[in-house]
Amino acid sequence: EDQLDDEEVVDEPHISSPACHSQNKRTKTKFLKGLTNEASYLQLIKAAQSSNSTWTEPAGLPAWCYWTYPHEYLPPHFHTKDGYNADIGTIFDVVKKQRQISSGVILGFGMAIREAHRCQFLEPEEGASAGMPSYVAASFVGQDNVLQLLGHIDSVIEMVVAGFNAAADKDKDVMERCSNRNRAKWQLEEDHEGDPEEGPSTKKQKPAQSTAKPGPSAPKVTRSKAGPKGSKKK
Repeated sequence: EDQLDDEEVVDEPHISSPACHSQNKRTKTKFLKGLTNEASYLQLIKAAQSSNSTWTEPAGLPAWCYWTYPHEYLPPHFHTKDGYNADIGTIFDVVKKQRQISSGVILGFGMAIREAHRCQFLEPEEGASAGMPSYVAASFVGQDNVLQLLGHIDSVIEMVVAGFNAAADKDKDVMERCSNRNRAKWQLEEDHEGDPEEGPSTKKQKPAQSTAKPGPSAPKVTRSKAGPKGSKKK
């Protein structure tokens, strides 16, 4: 067991290994939440749930960051200074390249923190406890690495969430520009809808003809040329 190999084939995955909880998203999420109760790590899970996280694991992560990893403990090279730095650096590089949080990234940070917690109170001279590989008892990893891992997680959250916000702002600007163009188009169509109104006519109009019937004519007055006749004397 001390010579654990990343590619070692086991008959049954260990109960505390990722492979034993890889059936579906529900079992995976439960396993992730049970790795550690560190606040930053739990915040990473929340950030993934509220963003464009993915259950499709990107290539290039350490072997123990995949849901096929069947062992209880991380491999020997993780417990050396160079191996630890290389693996954590790889996880961080994958996040920067993918610009998203995959479940493998969360799994990697969670498994690393759990392993560091296992090692932080161990003394090399005390030897390994029952079932624990000797390389774990003599591990380079400890409490200082837990704090370092939490700092990495905070950086990942800040970097990825900032990227998501920038993308969201860009999408919002595009939608607003499209909306403004549509409103302008609709207004233009309304302005040109139907025939244009006719202006006032410049032609002289004929006076309207009366349709009323003429009334009766006034009586004609005639005057006599001779003056009035006087009366005869008797």
